[in-house]
Amino acid sequence: MPDAAALARVLRDDSVPLDKMSHADLYMLRARTTDPAEQARLARLEHQAFSREATAERGPLMAAAIPPAAMAYWLMKKSGAVKSRTPADFGQVTGALTGVGEGLRDYYK
Repeated sequence: MPDAAALARVLRDDSVPLDKMSHADLYMLRARTTDPAEQARLARLEHQAFSREATAERGPLMAAAIPPAAMAYWLMKKSGAVKSRTPADFGQVTGALTGVGEGLRDYYK
């Protein structure tokens, strides 16, 4: 796991394709930062990666399940029913939807 200085470099380096990183790698990055702006940036990407990987592995049925699940999770966070590292942000929902599209592309390759 990278130290704080290495993590900061990764997050500032525009040449690092964060949107192509695995869910596990993004999850580890989020665990290493406490900066709210970095948390928010990584949260959307983490939702995207999870959706991409789950859809690529399981196919169209997972693709159909993720959008309503992402909306439900956002609503639960927005209402305060669920607490997490980041507040409710619709960007996380759009990240999940982007991931579904990427996952279907990978599933049908």
